Amino acid sequence: PGSVLSNVTTSRLAQSNAEDVLAISLELENVREELEKERSEHSRTRAELSNAHHEKAEVERELSRLSEEREELIISHATAVDGLRIELDRARHRVSAAEEDANLALDLAKGSAESREQLEGWLQR
Repeated sequence: PGSVLSNVTTSRLAQSNAEDVLAISLELENVREELEKERSEHSRTRAELSNAHHEKAEVERELSRLSEEREELIISHATAVDGLRIELDRARHRVSAAEEDANLALDLAKGSAESREQLEGWLQR
């Protein structure tokens, strides 16, 4: 009777061990699948991060280029504005001189007209 019980117990232990091994094997397979998914996700994330770094570097280069271009344009426009101010100042001086010349010419013409009238008046006497 002891050996039958021993055989049943051994059989149950063997079955229990086989079930444990099967459960552990299934769990191990699930963990392997999860690990593979995580590795795949990690690889994808690293690739996206690498792309993001490249895009960031490209945007920073473009920003730097545009900033330099902006500074050059500011300097160029300031130089152009200064040139236009100088030209405007010169034009104002020319206009002022032309106005003075016109006033002098008008005064001379008036003087000449008066002199002519005086001369004609003397000649008629």
